[in-house]
Amino acid sequence: GTFIFVVGVKDADADEMKMIATDPSFTVLLPDMRRMASAQTQLMPLLSLVAKKQLVIEVQESKVEAQVSKRDIIFLIAGSSCVEHEHFLEMVKFISNIVNKFVIGPDSVQVAVVQYCDDHPLTEWYLNSYTTQS
Repeated sequence: GTFIFVVGVKDADADEMKMIATDPSFTVLLPDMRRMASAQTQLMPLLSLVAKKQLVIEVQESKVEAQVSKRDIIFLIAGSSCVEHEHFLEMVKFISNIVNKFVIGPDSVQVAVVQYCDDHPLTEWYLNSYTTQS
């Protein structure tokens, strides 16, 4: 099972964000990049439940417990050449703060980071690139 969380900034389309996310509650729309810590505060409880295999999602008025064998987190971020340097650093800090909350490893949580800019994705880390937080 894959869970998609969406963080949008400023003029991001809220309806589109809700369509992309696994659940509308998995979206955070920020007025500006300086509020990235707020997104972390809002999403961290949900991310923790995913990592612990304890997330319950309501689907068409029935509850379904998500049982996943792997807990992977993939960050898709705007590339450094597409956003101001200060904003890119806020995204990096956001990712670092979230990753530091989990035990990283093949039997725990794996993390990948993909940058995109002008429709050109660039994988910075694959899910198996790191086996520890170090």
